[in-house]
Formats: sequence, C-alpha cells, structure tokens
Amino acid sequence: MKELKVMSIKSWGCKLSLPSSTHWKWFNNLHTLRLVKLNIGDISFVEILRRLKILDLAGSVFKKLPNGIADMNSELKLMDLSDCKIEEEEDCSEVIGRCLQLQELYMPIRIALPYECFMCDTFPKLHRYRLNICNHNFEDNDGLFNDAREFGVVSIWNMNISNLCPTVGDLLKRASPVLVGGCKTMIPDFVQAFGRTNELTKLYLYSCSEMECFIDRTTFDNADSFRVDAKFPSLGCAFEKLKYLSIEDCPNLTSLFNF
Repeated sequence: MKELKVMSIKSWGCKLSLPSSTHWKWFNNLHTLRLVKLNIGDISFVEILRRLKILDLAGSVFKKLPNGIADMNSELKLMDLSDCKIEEEEDCSEVIGRCLQLQELYMPIRIALPYECFMCDTFPKLHRYRLNICNHNFEDNDGLFNDAREFGVVSIWNMNISNLCPTVGDLLKRASPVLVGGCKTMIPDFVQAFGRTNELTKLYLYSCSEMECFIDRTTFDNADSFRVDAKFPSLGCAFEKLKYLSIEDCPNLTSLFNF
C-alpha cells in the first residue's frame, strides 16, 4: 500500500483496532487520513505520517493528541478535531499552539485554547477555523456552530475585547459566527478595536453579566465621534452584513441602544 494517498473510514461509535505504529510505515505516502466518528484510542501513529496534509478526526474518541504532531514538517495543512472527545485534553492546547503551518483548524468548541497561545504570531497561515479562546468550556447544545467549515468561527470569553493581541483581533475580524461571553459592551469596545467586521453575519452574546446595553454612544463626547477613525466610517457600517443576533443570559441588559 505504499502508493495509497487517501484513507477514509467513517462509522458511528465503532471501536476500531488500528495497526501498530510500525505497520503505519507502509502508508508513508498518505496525504489524507479521515477517521470519523470512531473510537480509536491511541493515535500516536500519526507522527509517522510525514507527508500527511489532511488529518480529519471529527467526532472520534481518542486518548490524547500526540506531542510529536506539532513537530511534523509543513505538509499538514488541515486538522479537524470538531466534536472530538479527547480523554487527556490537558496538553491539547500546547500541542495545537505549536502547529504553526496549519491553514485550517477545527477545534471542539467545548475545549478552550488559553489566550496565551495567541500572544505570539500563532497560526500565521490560518484562514478557516473553529476556535474557543480563553478559559471557558462551552457546550454547543443548540448546534450554533454546526456549519464551522463555511466560515471562521471564534468564541471569546472574559477578555477585554478593546485590548486584544493582534492575532486574536485578526481572527475575530474575519470570523462568522462569533460568540462573545463576559464582555461589557459590543459598541464601542468591539468596534473601536476592530472597525468593520467584513465577514460577520452571526453574532451571539452569552453570559455577559456586566452588559447593560448593546450600543452605548453616551461614552463619546459627541454624536460624530464614531466617524473620526477612517477604519470605522459610520455606525451603520460596523455590522453591515450582520443577519443574526442572539443575546442570552445577560441579566443586566436594560436596553439595546443608549444614545
């Protein structure tokens, strides 16, 4: 099987006995490996597949993400861990944070990547993604992010969104949908930080206990203060493509617009 380039196995909770690491050397030309919705246990063998470009483990159960996967050469472009159950997920964020060559990354939305992972120039090539940033594990019981591959998806929690590092800011500007939890206001904080959000069509605000209004224009000296920055020419342009807004569990929210 030395010429095999694509292997795809999909089932529903089937416990699959995979070859030992020694036998995976037979598949050293493998470019795409899809093991979807399987119970596969140990996946340390992926470290051997040095020509792998696509690793799709969506919906599968396995022990841990092998540390050596971050040391693979630059061939690995896509990693899909969406809806995975990782039994030892403590080191997952550290391993993922070193996979700088990835162009697409889909994480389980319930697993949060610490903000520290993004302080350096992490994921410089990333253009499609599903990420939960900061220390809050979110259960997507309503299936809000089922279409993760159609857009970039970012969930951020308990951070000062007006003072985010450039990496997180860039991911947010290109993301849709975005789920924000724990912030005080969306406008002016969000808009001052990012200006136009060209791709944002869905916005979810969840568990923002300090939020009193969605748009608070009273924090500015005059009505034209929103137009002083070229990157944000008008209030109407801030969310010009927004089609869906959901606000949930924000107990102190008393008004949407405060002018």
